[in-house]
Amino acid sequence: MGAPQSDPHGREQDTGRLQGLQGVLRGRRNADGGGGPPAPLPAAKPTVACATPAENYAYHSNAAADKYAYPYPKLAVLGVLAGAYIGLGYSLCCLCAGLLSPDFRKQQPGAFNLLFGIYGFPMGLTLCVVAGADLYTSNCMYSAIAVYEGRYGLLGMLRCLCGSYLCNLVGALLLVGLMVGGEVFEGRGDFVIELAHKKVSHSFGVTLCKGILCNWLVCLAVWQGNMARDLTGGRPCCGACQCMPGLPAAKARPLAGVCTPTQRASEGHRHLACQCPPSSAGKFIGVFLPNSAFVSMGFEHCIANMFLIPLSMCLGSGISVGTFVGKNLVPTTIGNLIGGSVFVGTAYAASFGAPAHWVADLWEAALTGRNRKSRDAPQTTASAAPNGRHQAPSDPSSSFARARSGSANSFNV
Repeated sequence: MGAPQSDPHGREQDTGRLQGLQGVLRGRRNADGGGGPPAPLPAAKPTVACATPAENYAYHSNAAADKYAYPYPKLAVLGVLAGAYIGLGYSLCCLCAGLLSPDFRKQQPGAFNLLFGIYGFPMGLTLCVVAGADLYTSNCMYSAIAVYEGRYGLLGMLRCLCGSYLCNLVGALLLVGLMVGGEVFEGRGDFVIELAHKKVSHSFGVTLCKGILCNWLVCLAVWQGNMARDLTGGRPCCGACQCMPGLPAAKARPLAGVCTPTQRASEGHRHLACQCPPSSAGKFIGVFLPNSAFVSMGFEHCIANMFLIPLSMCLGSGISVGTFVGKNLVPTTIGNLIGGSVFVGTAYAASFGAPAHWVADLWEAALTGRNRKSRDAPQTTASAAPNGRHQAPSDPSSSFARARSGSANSFNV
């Protein structure tokens, strides 16, 4: 595989990329079978507790490729954990707000929805993001980004989604068995049965739309949670964790993997570990707000329903497996796929990833009135790059020139 190179715009070029149908199925940057080279990340900013959207996009691209390289047993364990974590969160909100009296739920629906959403279910997704798990709904976003960046292709996306979906189902059903065996919902299952009947009472289109809205918010929760640089966000770092040469060994320690090889080879170089104490809940807040919103608004999450509706069946709801699958699970799964892959993955890929460059090139061609065949020829208003790419016009006021500039709001993946 050829060594990666950079074009004049800073975008990585790889002479060993897969082409044609193989590039679509396996990923154009996945010639090595392991997700390809990592997306370049901007230099860390220790004084900032939250990553920029462009940095976050690169993180998700790399994380998707890393997950693609996981062995199957590891993915299976993480998938089972994810299904159980989501079920634990749903159990908590059903056993707290769900046990409020039916009169209160009817007379104060707004207050009930608030209580039902803010306490319980956010714990499940927070466990997935912080403790680590392989959740189908968030994989809809991860896999879409990976496909757009060529980290793997449609076959890799299918493997990622099907594997996590089946393992999440196993985890959810395992938790159902534990809850029933422990009689956790004994005498407290009326609300679970009522909610399950409500979920299978809607038409296919209604449930599909609720599934889209749900995973739009769930993936935004994961996106925001990953933007926080540590568990608690914390106050801005003092900067002591920056690479600093010439420090006494007693005050610093080498940290391979963060310092560059050139820095580590320099005489007297040390890397200070950050000692700034955290003070706020960055990751939790990022996950909490969108996640509690979808629960309060009554949207449909397929993994949560894998726990709730089978639990209601064990408690005597009378819902059949066919009704569950046909009336809820299928439309919710499809809706979650659309919500995560299109409304989050595709949207941010079109803003910060490879599709953003494709769109910018088409926009430039439309503005200049030149087609792709003439872009290699010398022009009076723009020059051809050594690799044949069309460079930006020299006018710094143009939107294209501003987009190609290395501003803090843009990042080439």
